Amino acid sequence: MSRQFKYIDSAPVAYVDLHGEIKKRTLVPINGVHIPNSFNIPYVRGIVGLFNAMISRFMYYANYDEKHQERRYPKAQDHIYLPAHQISDMINRCESQCYNINDSLERIFDLDISRANEKFGANVFRLSERVDEFLFIFTPEQLEAFIQKYNISQIDQYALRQLYNYRVVRPSDKNMTREQKEDFHNFIKQRKHRNFTHFCSTNNKSIEARVIEIELHIDLLSQRQREQLNNIKQFLKEGITKLANYFHWKLLDIQQYISLMLKKDKVKASKSNQQEDNTPSLGVNRNKTQGEMQKTHDVAATHLKDPEDAPHQVVVQIATYWNIMARDRDMEFLYSLTDKKIKSIETLVKYHGKEKVLNTIKNTGNIILNNTLKFKDFIMNSNDPDSRFNKIHRRTNFDTRIEVSDEVMIRNKNYKFLLNHDAVSHDNIPTFKTAAEAKSWFKSHTNQM
Repeated sequence: MSRQFKYIDSAPVAYVDLHGEIKKRTLVPINGVHIPNSFNIPYVRGIVGLFNAMISRFMYYANYDEKHQERRYPKAQDHIYLPAHQISDMINRCESQCYNINDSLERIFDLDISRANEKFGANVFRLSERVDEFLFIFTPEQLEAFIQKYNISQIDQYALRQLYNYRVVRPSDKNMTREQKEDFHNFIKQRKHRNFTHFCSTNNKSIEARVIEIELHIDLLSQRQREQLNNIKQFLKEGITKLANYFHWKLLDIQQYISLMLKKDKVKASKSNQQEDNTPSLGVNRNKTQGEMQKTHDVAATHLKDPEDAPHQVVVQIATYWNIMARDRDMEFLYSLTDKKIKSIETLVKYHGKEKVLNTIKNTGNIILNNTLKFKDFIMNSNDPDSRFNKIHRRTNFDTRIEVSDEVMIRNKNYKFLLNHDAVSHDNIPTFKTAAEAKSWFKSHTNQM
C-alpha cells in the first residue's frame, strides 16, 4: 500500500454525471501538499481523511497501473477499490467506524459505494457529479447554496464543513475560470486553511521540534504570543503528548507567523543589497556610434558570464527554477535531467550567462501561455534576437490581462526559489561531482519543486 502514497502532482479523475455518463476532471494538490499527509490529522474528523484518501487513490491509479508501473499517459479511472482494513490504517479509525464514515460520504455526495464480487469484498468507490461540484466551492456562500440545493441533513452539515475546510485537492487552473481562481486564492489565504496545509506539509515534526524552531526567533513574537508559547511549553513539561485543540492550532499559527516575518526580512535585505551592489552603467562615449557602443556593452557582458564549463549545480538550479515556474501552469514539467537536457542548459549558460537564463525563466510568469511551453522550444535558437527565449527575456512586466491574484501567485513562485531556503532553493542546491549525482538529486526532489 505504501507504493500508492507516491507524490502525484496532477491527475485526471473520472466521475459519473446525472445522466450516467462518464466525465473527467483534472485535479491537483492544494499548494503542492503531499495528499497522504492529510489522512490522519489531529482534531479533524475521519470523513476528511477518507475523502482525501479516496481522491488520492483515484489520482494514483490514473498515473500508475495495477502493477504499480507508471503509465505512459495518465488514464482517468471510473472506480477504485478501497478495503475497510486499508481505510482503517490510513485514517486511524476502527473498521466499524470506517463503515459509518462510508455511509456519511454516500449521503453527502450521492456516491456509489458497493462491494466487489461478494458480500464481504472490498469497497468499490465511484465519484459523482456532486463531488465535482463541491471541489469548485471556495466561499461560505457557495457552501450554503450547496447545502440548500442538496438538502444536506443537519447531522451531516458539520462533516461537510470540515470537508470544505480541510480538503487538499482542487481542480487544475485550466479547469477554473478567473472568478473561481480568485475565490480559491482568497480561500487559501485564510488562517484556518493556511495552517492546515502547513501542518500537512510538516506533519513529521514533533511538538517539541516546532517549539525549538520558534524559540530560535522568539524576538519576533509579541508579548501575547510569548505567553501562549510558554503555556504550550508548560504542557510539555507536564508530560502531555497531545495538545488541546486550541493550543495545537495556535502553535501552528505562531510557526506560520515566524515564517512570514523571516520572509519579509529576506525580501527587504534582498532589495537593499540590490541597491548597494548596482554597478554604474558604462559611460556614454560621444565619439562612438550607437552600434559601436552596443558592441562595447556586449563585450563587457561576456566578461560577466559564468565560466565556460557550467557546473552541474548551475544546471540543476536552472532546471529547478523552470519546474517551480511550471507548476500548475501551461509549461512542460521536467521530471528528470537527460544528458541531452544537461548539454542544452550548459550551452544556454555558456552563451547567455546564468543570470540572464534565470531572469528569462522568471519572465515566463509575465506572459499568458495559450499553448504548452515546451523546454526545447524555450531554448531553441536562443542566439537569434527573435527567438522565443529573447522575446520572453524582454517581457519584464506583467501582461495587462493577468489578474492581480495571478501576479501574487507568480511572485510567490519566485520567492520559493530565491528566499525559502528549502531543499530546492537556489542557495541550498548542493555541488555535484558528476552528472549522475546531479540527475539523481534532481529526480528525487521534483516533488518539492
